[in-house]
Amino acid sequence: MLRVRLERIWPDESAAMRQCRRLGTAGSLALAVGGWGAGALPSFDSLGWWRDRGPGIAMAGGILAYLGMVLLVTAWWRMGRLLPREPAAGSGRRMARILLGWAGPLALAPPLFSTDVYSYVAQGLMAVRGLDVYHSGPAVLGGPLVANIPEIWRNTPAPYGPAFVGVAAAVVRLTGENVVAGVLAMRAVTVLALVAIAWAVRRLARHAGVPEAGALWAGVLNPLVLVHLVAGIHNDGLMLALMLVGFVLARRGRLLSAVAAETVAMLVKAPAGIALLFLVPLSPWGRGRVWPGLWRALAGLGVAGAVTAALTALAGQGYGWIAALRTPTAVQTFWSVSTDIGRLLRWLDGLAGTGPSPTDGPDTVRLAQSLCLVVALGAIAYWARRAPAVGPEYAAGMALLTLVALSPVVQPWYLLWGALPLAATAWQRMAGVWPKAAVAVFVFSLLPGGTAPTTAALVSGAIGVLLALLVITTFPAADAEPDGRALTA
Repeated sequence: MLRVRLERIWPDESAAMRQCRRLGTAGSLALAVGGWGAGALPSFDSLGWWRDRGPGIAMAGGILAYLGMVLLVTAWWRMGRLLPREPAAGSGRRMARILLGWAGPLALAPPLFSTDVYSYVAQGLMAVRGLDVYHSGPAVLGGPLVANIPEIWRNTPAPYGPAFVGVAAAVVRLTGENVVAGVLAMRAVTVLALVAIAWAVRRLARHAGVPEAGALWAGVLNPLVLVHLVAGIHNDGLMLALMLVGFVLARRGRLLSAVAAETVAMLVKAPAGIALLFLVPLSPWGRGRVWPGLWRALAGLGVAGAVTAALTALAGQGYGWIAALRTPTAVQTFWSVSTDIGRLLRWLDGLAGTGPSPTDGPDTVRLAQSLCLVVALGAIAYWARRAPAVGPEYAAGMALLTLVALSPVVQPWYLLWGALPLAATAWQRMAGVWPKAAVAVFVFSLLPGGTAPTTAALVSGAIGVLLALLVITTFPAADAEPDGRALTA
């Protein structure tokens, strides 16, 4: 009876695809369970769910987490090789079911790979108490919640727009000051955003004439999405959901609604504002009808302004969010090309003995960051001009990827800003070895606890990876369909 039911759920599933599905589910389960020992656990948990249970449990959790990460990435990688041979009928629904199996275990796990969610909850509590999140950092709250936030961010104003501050405040009003409940509520917001992303990716894939299965594989089944948006609970998921839904609305001719959605996305995180430029080719003005299009453009500007004013007023924090947009540049990240160039120039100046002292002359890091941002703005303008020819979603994805590459601050999940629009319209571009390798590198670039590397964490990671490799070699990829046709590339 169970076999019959499974066959109804997974019709015409090849042995190779079934193996990938199960491997990914096993990896997600191992990662979720490992998070209970090695995740970004709160410093105080009144319920006792996510408390620190000592170094032994933390090491065991780290081993499980890395075992799960390798299995999950391997399953996704192998699945990408199988998709060109899989039947198209029903494949979009099938991939959506696989997403449920891969993302479900992570939904109840503690935060992984980042402690940002504790800052979100703290900013929501500040807003509820009437404190200005754009003037002060979470340190003004005091108490155990602040202890979960890295010191560099405790006195830092919120870098997010009023739409997200409003969401965080709503979460706190619902959960009170219970840290675990607040984190789970923020996770629920992220899961809803993931559902919206999957819906939008499928619709955009239909508009672009590409297989839904490939778009979902490159987009929502992407390990970066599962690890950093679902497990890590980053608000980029909400931003991306609104941005992609905006493109779907535009494709359906509801341009003013699309402008509203893109504006709300921008008021979650500012980079989404770039997407507004790429709605122009979908408007009558972008197709040569000048005067009707001009009035539509003015109406769009009016909608964007009205949405901005309304959400800013509802958040009750004023327009301090505009000045707070520079907050993320307070930290320098390894992945920022512009920052690395500036550091290299400063080091070379130091070797030559001609570099400026810290108190005079230009700061080479700031100079390199500024020059790279100018180049990024030029690239955004280029892709905006190319949008009618290559498609607005594809052009927006390339523009956002360029912005990320040249940004002063780059985090691994920022890659999704451009990857998701590209996945929805040109998923084959992400099916090559190098794009998949980049995803794998970014997935493994952070520790499960979201902290700096320690000897114990590195040892547990090495053991977990070795165990995963043992599992993978013990169960090699199934390389044939039931009728014997080869599936491997």
